[in-house]
Amino acid sequence: MHGFLRIGRLRDIGFAASLFLLSTIGGASATPYTEFSLDLTASSVTIGRSVCWPDCGLDAGINTTLANSGNALNFTFDSMDDSLSLPNLIEWVIDGTGLGAFTMALDLVFTAPDAQTGIANGFGQIGTFWGVLTEGYIHWLNPVAPITFDNGSELNVALHQGTYVASDPYNWGGPGVIQTGVTFTPTMLAGLDTPSPVPLPAALPALLIMGLGALGLGWRRRKSPTSALPA
Repeated sequence: MHGFLRIGRLRDIGFAASLFLLSTIGGASATPYTEFSLDLTASSVTIGRSVCWPDCGLDAGINTTLANSGNALNFTFDSMDDSLSLPNLIEWVIDGTGLGAFTMALDLVFTAPDAQTGIANGFGQIGTFWGVLTEGYIHWLNPVAPITFDNGSELNVALHQGTYVASDPYNWGGPGVIQTGVTFTPTMLAGLDTPSPVPLPAALPALLIMGLGALGLGWRRRKSPTSALPA
């Protein structure tokens, strides 16, 4: 009876040591990825030269409701195959009635992993009828160049462009709003190819040997034939 208890204890020790080994190896392979932070308040869209006839107007801005930490939008990627699309990052507010054309400039201000700014400019055309029907055409002449950060991370920035239409039969006399966006795709993530190793405990080799030995001993004892009991 005591022999069976000892074997059971050895198996328990071996099992526990194996679990510890697996959890340690799993922790060593985990890689922290860079967090990016886009400052939505510091980022901006500026309307340059514009003309609108007979009576219409245009304003534009960054959609600050996307913030998830103060005034910033923080995000990470699991791998370089990931991307983040924000279809409503830029809001174009058009009022009145008429047709117009304009130029615009965009600043995307990042504060993490370090301070960097992406810049683009382009032009657009608008058409509106008292807020009931609004149409806008957006074209970026100089898209944002890939943003390279000091830690080696790099983001590709694809600004959405084309024709956008918004209609609201109940918005008579109010401003019409169209939204355009951006897609961020990492082309390099700091630490992705060279994860920081997690130091292993000094006692790990001894625990491994003990665990494997205990498991082996328990298995051999279970497989050995049972001795006949004396008559």
